[in-house]
Amino acid sequence: MKNSIFGIVIDNQPLEVIYKYYKELFSEISKNFNNFYVIDLSDLVFFQKQKSKKKIGKNLFPKNFIYKRFSNLNDLTLFLKNKNLIAINNLGKNPDYFWVLRCLKKNNVKLINILNTGEIGVQTTVDFSKKSFINWKNFHNRGFYILFRMLTILNILPKIEITFHSNIEVIERLNNSFTKNFDKIFPFFKISYVKKFIKINSRSTTLKRKKIKSSYILFIDCPIMSGDRLIFEESNSKLDEKIFYKNLISFLKNLSKLYKKKIVISLHPKYKNKYLQNTFKVASKPTREMIDGAGLVVFSASGAIIDAVLKRKKIINFYSKLQGDFQLEMNKKYVEKLNLYSINLDEKVILSKKIINKHTKQSLKAYNKFIKSRLVVDGNIDPNKKIIKILKKNFFKL
Repeated sequence: MKNSIFGIVIDNQPLEVIYKYYKELFSEISKNFNNFYVIDLSDLVFFQKQKSKKKIGKNLFPKNFIYKRFSNLNDLTLFLKNKNLIAINNLGKNPDYFWVLRCLKKNNVKLINILNTGEIGVQTTVDFSKKSFINWKNFHNRGFYILFRMLTILNILPKIEITFHSNIEVIERLNNSFTKNFDKIFPFFKISYVKKFIKINSRSTTLKRKKIKSSYILFIDCPIMSGDRLIFEESNSKLDEKIFYKNLISFLKNLSKLYKKKIVISLHPKYKNKYLQNTFKVASKPTREMIDGAGLVVFSASGAIIDAVLKRKKIINFYSKLQGDFQLEMNKKYVEKLNLYSINLDEKVILSKKIINKHTKQSLKAYNKFIKSRLVVDGNIDPNKKIIKILKKNFFKL
């Protein structure tokens, strides 16, 4: 009889990033399972830069977490023999992953998606109406999605058993999609990629609000040349980069003077920023833990703003043509959804506390719909406890 085990399958993302993202969930898993496997498949994904064999960050995980790294499919297959692996899916969908995904399918691994950030995402397919579709990285990551879906329909690659989601609009749309309706009429074929959607609250709801005096302005950094942007576009010139940060630093300094509060920079977990690090104080804690002490939050296109929305913080948005189409599109979505006060850095910026306070106060009213549809969608139920309860019921006899 096969033994059921629980784990997460990851690629070459730093372990520190994985740990910080799932920190609250991992804590709950540690309490409810004897062991949990962190299965590193980076050596089995084509064209990924190989990191040192000794992964930094393994000591961050709870003591009952077991880190396993596989250098070939034979070792992975041998490990999975006589085991039913239920795994949180942290792998991609482009051809680089097909080989390892096929191995997981052959070994009947059950994949689970957890999508409860509440962030505004990007489309999974190439938009041929935009010039970015000719970018190879963009096409490689999104242009093969139809092939990926065909391979899942043919049962060559694995489908998703359960997707836990905090966006009820997305759940409703996907539950009424063509593939779901097709499966209702012809259940034998089972062509839907996700077998079941379950709503849960956003992970932002697991952080309790602390009563801290608002002593600083928090800037949430999204580097102008982040990896996500480079998937879609070519890089900026160094001159454009310097101009952008010159304008941004000037804006932040003037904002600091206006409110008589220091600027604290919350860096992106994957990137350093020499322009900002050499000018302002850098946050000593993750962004989520810095929100409570902020009297004002400034951002452009970072999903980390979600925690500030839930805690109903006053938010200022900014944008510049130098950010490129990808970041500007993300920026526009957040501004429209949250009715944010937004400043154009390409023009002369004249700051007025009266105007800022008026607009940010008006924005607070727009937060309600966003919170109800993307963040707090399941009452007061803890999302992590619900995930574990459902997984135990469906896959484990504990």
